[in-house]
Amino acid sequence: MTASLLGQRYTMDLQLYNHKIIASRIAKELGGADVARKYLGQCIYAVEIGYNDYLNNYYGEGYNSSKIYTPEQFAQLLVQTYETQLEIVQ
Repeated sequence: MTASLLGQRYTMDLQLYNHKIIASRIAKELGGADVARKYLGQCIYAVEIGYNDYLNNYYGEGYNSSKIYTPEQFAQLLVQTYETQLEIVQ
């Protein structure tokens, strides 16, 4: 959901797609998906989410999110979106 008015962006969906590609390459190198899952399971993932969505998409000029959603509704939309996206990493 990251705003695009500020130039190039790497959405969470794009980052997850790239992770999937890298994970499949790791699986190929290590000899299988189970080995790769075990290997990647040892990794620490850091995720910073929400800042741009609020600053740009909710409060920023050029977006009507604040007219469509209350702050609580927008927060719930973000939580639902992030939950779905982060389940992909498991």
